[in-house]
Amino acid sequence: MKRLAPPTLAIFLVTFTALIHSAATQQSFLVQPSSITKVAGSDATFTCSVQDKEGTLSWSKDGGTISSDGGITNGNSRLSIVVDTLSGVYNLQISTVLSSDEGTYVCTVAAAGTSTEIISTGATLTVSTQQAFQTTPEDVTATVGDTVSLTCSVSDKEGSLTWLKGTTVISSETTILVSDTRISIVDGGNSGVQYDLQITNSEVDDTGEYKCAVTSVTSTGQEAIESDVAQVTVSEPIVQRFTTEPSSTQADVDNMATLYCVVENLEGNVLWYKDNQAISENREITIGNNNLAIVGDEAAGEYNLRVLVAEEDDEGTYYCKCTAAGGSTEITSSVAFLDINSEGQRLTMTPVSTQARVSATVTLYCQVVNQNGNLLWLQDGKTISNNREVNAEYTSTGFSLIGNETLGEYFLQIEDVSLDDAATYICAVTGTPSTSATAQLEVLEAVAPDTGSPQCYLPSNELAEGVDIMLICSSQGGDPEPTLVWSNGAEDLQGVELDAAFGIRLGLPLTLGPEIQGNTYTCTSNHVTYTELQTCVIGPLVINLIPRILIDVEPSVLEVIEGQQSEFRCNATGDPPVTGYMWYYSETKINTTDRRFEHDEGNTVLRIVSAEKSMDNSKIRCEAKNGIDTQSATASIKIVDPALNEDDTLSFRFLAAVVALIGGIILTAIIIAIVIYRVYKKRRDEDDDDDDDDTDDDDNDDDTAHVISKDAQVSRSGKKGLVVPPHAGPGVLNSANYFANGKANKKGRSLPPIQNGHSGPPLNLDHFEVVYETHSKKKRARGGHKKKKSRIIKHNVVDPVNDRRKDRHASETDGRRSRSHDRKERERDRDDKRSRSESSRRTRDSKSRSRRDDEMELDRYDDDRRRSDRRERRDDDDRRPRSRSEGRHSSRRDDREDDRYESKSRDRHRTKSASGDRHRSRDREDSGDRSGHRTKKV
Repeated sequence: MKRLAPPTLAIFLVTFTALIHSAATQQSFLVQPSSITKVAGSDATFTCSVQDKEGTLSWSKDGGTISSDGGITNGNSRLSIVVDTLSGVYNLQISTVLSSDEGTYVCTVAAAGTSTEIISTGATLTVSTQQAFQTTPEDVTATVGDTVSLTCSVSDKEGSLTWLKGTTVISSETTILVSDTRISIVDGGNSGVQYDLQITNSEVDDTGEYKCAVTSVTSTGQEAIESDVAQVTVSEPIVQRFTTEPSSTQADVDNMATLYCVVENLEGNVLWYKDNQAISENREITIGNNNLAIVGDEAAGEYNLRVLVAEEDDEGTYYCKCTAAGGSTEITSSVAFLDINSEGQRLTMTPVSTQARVSATVTLYCQVVNQNGNLLWLQDGKTISNNREVNAEYTSTGFSLIGNETLGEYFLQIEDVSLDDAATYICAVTGTPSTSATAQLEVLEAVAPDTGSPQCYLPSNELAEGVDIMLICSSQGGDPEPTLVWSNGAEDLQGVELDAAFGIRLGLPLTLGPEIQGNTYTCTSNHVTYTELQTCVIGPLVINLIPRILIDVEPSVLEVIEGQQSEFRCNATGDPPVTGYMWYYSETKINTTDRRFEHDEGNTVLRIVSAEKSMDNSKIRCEAKNGIDTQSATASIKIVDPALNEDDTLSFRFLAAVVALIGGIILTAIIIAIVIYRVYKKRRDEDDDDDDDDTDDDDNDDDTAHVISKDAQVSRSGKKGLVVPPHAGPGVLNSANYFANGKANKKGRSLPPIQNGHSGPPLNLDHFEVVYETHSKKKRARGGHKKKKSRIIKHNVVDPVNDRRKDRHASETDGRRSRSHDRKERERDRDDKRSRSESSRRTRDSKSRSRRDDEMELDRYDDDRRRSDRRERRDDDDRRPRSRSEGRHSSRRDDREDDRYESKSRDRHRTKSASGDRHRSRDREDSGDRSGHRTKKV
């Protein structure tokens, strides 16, 4: 073997040593982090320690770096690195773990020097919820033999659940640790959550306090939890029994005596017996004695017998009894003797045991009659007073005697009761016979008023001056009741006690006015339990005061030409006087820097320096103050066109008024002219109608009839003319049925007969012709004059042929009689026709224009009558014997007159007939031949 040279050996040794050293200093993990589970809110720690650390150690969560060596890089203040460089420890600590901290944590050491990078295994953090009770056991009352169940269930349970009775562990999880087969754990189908404790066939010994508890788990941060205590009471079956029975007692005459009987679990009826005779049942006295009464709390089973005013007859033996009912048998109390003292001194009023709260006032009553000794009050055997004198040590602690000494009243009053005053108190009278009465005073701790008391109330949010209100301070709870006092910060105020369903209420009446504006009122409550006074506050009061400032701005509307100056004036008076003014433009305060406006010294005048178009219809408001009131008034600005001044406006208005007046006058004149024309036209038409009716006024304007026939015998004339009665015999005419052969017109009337033109008077047995004529009126379509239209219907009536030869004398006699009768008929007929004509003219009806034809016929009729009369006179004259000297009537003259009348009548008839034809022709043209004219001859 070849040996190495010394230098070569040295180099080899150095290299070998370096390699060994390098292998020895490679960084590595001594401890790597492991997965943990922690309860939210607890702390968690991941461990990581490195040997021969050369690189930088960092922690990461879910791939994100959170630290570098000993520093946290993500800014989470709940994270920290616990470093021990000597041992290479770099633990990650998380305080108050949250669900957001869940994830995978890795410890990494970077490569450095001769060491390579090393990475630990991932450690998972699981955040769980703190274990908690879902249900806890509650108090149970049971009877022997019942099954008792106590519930207990836990969510997120990790510890061990146990049941305890008092301090004794009964079970652990589902295992019973006591030797009692009646006890078991029931999960109710919810294993791991529900652990109910069940006791079957319960006994009285099962009575006690039970609770369930879960142990802590340090590794996960679960804390131990424990339920509230549940009281289990197991009792024997309920039966009625006496808790208080009557005992023998002594009572003075005219005093009150009470025998006590208290029953528990009452099922039957309670009866009182005196000398073995029943005197009551339950709460009712059955013997009709009003001096006896059953008193006490019925709900508490108290059936005490009270003698209201003791008498000697009330002395005797008494006991009470409960009848059997339900599961209870009949029970009877002990017998008590009531002794009535009717002689010597005696107590007529004795103290009664009572309770009182600390700081309350208590009165114990005692009254004696026929007193011959001293009356003493004692507290636990120690004398408080002798007659009316109270020992000094008691007067300083609130003891005193009150009542009327003459009446033997010795009432012991204790003010501001304290716990030390709880004792037995005796009212005793020395002398013969001596007597006493005992009462127990129980002093209870004072009960503080409810939290939040006192409370103050303001009856209304809107307070107006002059209104009466009541501030209310209320305190609920507290025994004794607290003391309430109102104050305004300067002094206490007299309050008014108010009725309250609960607690107490103290009112403070106020009349709202400026003098209490802004005042604050405080209600103070004082109670023995308070270490400091309790208060409530109302205010400061904000009262709507009656306005005491009258203000207006002049003018209300300021008309100003653009570019010109003008001003407003603010007038305000107040009580007290106004102290300041403020101006606003469009609800913005006008400052002195606003160059558009200027103020006077008192700020009552606001001057517009130069009116601008933008100010048009803007609002100016003036505000006045006097300390208790603030009022304002508003005005407006109107910018006027400079081209239209006031004079031009007035001239324009005047001209418009003149034009309107002239137009009104013209319109009135036109209306008057129209009215005059209409009146004139109406008058003219009426005059034409009057002219047409003038002729009618002379004779008759109604329908008439003339019967002209040769030698006809004529009867009296009818109202409408002469007719031929078909039943009266040949040639006889009368007024009853002259229409018998006529034709009825549209109104139901028959037409009168009209003369047919024959000359000479009608004679009997002669032929005669009757002409009927009817008249109608028609108004022209376009407002023309009314026209008369006539149509003539002729009826030829032929008389039977009779012998015309009659006795002349009979004819003359009949002729004279007939003529006289005819004249009267004609006169009546004419009067009737004139009367009808006047009536027709007044009414202006449809016949007003038919009178022309009537007039023509009347004229013809009158002419014929006159001619007939002349002939009759001439015939009479011829027949009358004359003397030789008497001349004869000239028949020629009569003939001439007859011819003249006949000719005149024919001319008039032709004229009127022609006129009537023209009218009829025009009417037919207007109406389209709607009213035809027919003439029928019978």
